Amino acid sequence: MKGGHEHQATREQPKTALAVCGDLSFPSGSQIYVLEIIRDLLAAGIKLSLWTPTKPENSPSGTWGDEIQWFVRPAFFRHGLGVTGKLRRTREEARFLGLVRRMKPENCLVLADWPRLVYLFVPRRARFAFLLHEVGPSCPGLPPHRFLRKSRTMCTRPPGPGCLAVDRSEGCLGQRPFWRKLQSIVRSAWAVRLVRRLRVVVANSRYTAQMYKQGSPRFDPAIVHPPVITLSTAVGAQQKDPQARFHIGFIGRVEEEKGIFEALEILTCLPEAYGLAAIGEGAARERAQQRAQELGLAARVQFLGWLGRDELSNALREIGVVLVPSIWAEGFGMVGAEALCSGTPVVAYDAGGVGEWCDGSSSRVVGVGDRAGAAAQIIALTADAGAWRNACRAAAEHAARRFDAAAQRKRLFSALGLNGSPHAAAP
Repeated sequence: MKGGHEHQATREQPKTALAVCGDLSFPSGSQIYVLEIIRDLLAAGIKLSLWTPTKPENSPSGTWGDEIQWFVRPAFFRHGLGVTGKLRRTREEARFLGLVRRMKPENCLVLADWPRLVYLFVPRRARFAFLLHEVGPSCPGLPPHRFLRKSRTMCTRPPGPGCLAVDRSEGCLGQRPFWRKLQSIVRSAWAVRLVRRLRVVVANSRYTAQMYKQGSPRFDPAIVHPPVITLSTAVGAQQKDPQARFHIGFIGRVEEEKGIFEALEILTCLPEAYGLAAIGEGAARERAQQRAQELGLAARVQFLGWLGRDELSNALREIGVVLVPSIWAEGFGMVGAEALCSGTPVVAYDAGGVGEWCDGSSSRVVGVGDRAGAAAQIIALTADAGAWRNACRAAAEHAARRFDAAAQRKRLFSALGLNGSPHAAAP
């Protein structure tokens, strides 16, 4: 009888997981995605330890509290340039493997990091899963990854000698010595090969999976779209001010690869009644403001900076269409999906995984760099107030069907091999 009670107590102990994730303070879609996964793991009763370069001040629900055990190891996440840097990084990776050996967690989850050789050795100590959020490691080119500036197309080539031929015409490997270009190609090819050798891989889109799967039919990662955060309750289509349809929103990092300059050029193709609100911050903000003045758009463009979730929800009520003009390979393009949840139509460049959630009606894609096409789609959605209201209603309905939070969590936990259920997580 005593043994039976001991067995029951052991069975009811919380599951354990050691999760590797990059800088959670960095404002990107991937980090928001990771924060939501962390929240779901905690809600499922999983005892969680985080191996990360920094400890952010806030969690998805406020303060972090004591429910997480932290291992802050910034050197582990540095590039490790030079002999000294590589040795320092190798020591940190050895410490990580030593921690896995000592802790003996049931699960080791890499939520946000690049492929590493050390991860191949983890499955000997714990059940292992690697989440792919981006295609950057599969491309040896400089950012914006996989966007070819001269031909204004998206590259689908796997890393290899053929990249040198593309570079001769596109200059995508940058103004670097030949040996550095070869080094980048080898590093990307090695990263792809490492991912294929990992036991459990979860990709955030079919596109991301395909960029690593090319030429390897045996590699078949699970595809689970990221949990889409509902920014606000969708505003009833009849409640929206008809004039809001002329307000275009750009939401995200104000960087060239995210398309801030594309957004400005698209605005020049629209009638004077249209304006642009850029919500976000980034290194390109000053240049973007200058470019807006050069194009004569200063009076039609607002740079609002980062907004809190409530402020952003309110801002979306006054935006008619969210524009997602990314010129790099978006793994998923979460901002567009979030906009649809708020009942706001979307026009986007067909970059990476974006097209996988666009329905062709309330959310539409055009070719990367097709500024005139994007402007035409915006006008088609907004020219008539009644048609725009219908598009707002359709956006919310499409999002409710397409981005079921509970279903997404269930698929993710199943793919990770976790038996727990995030029952306490808010939908």
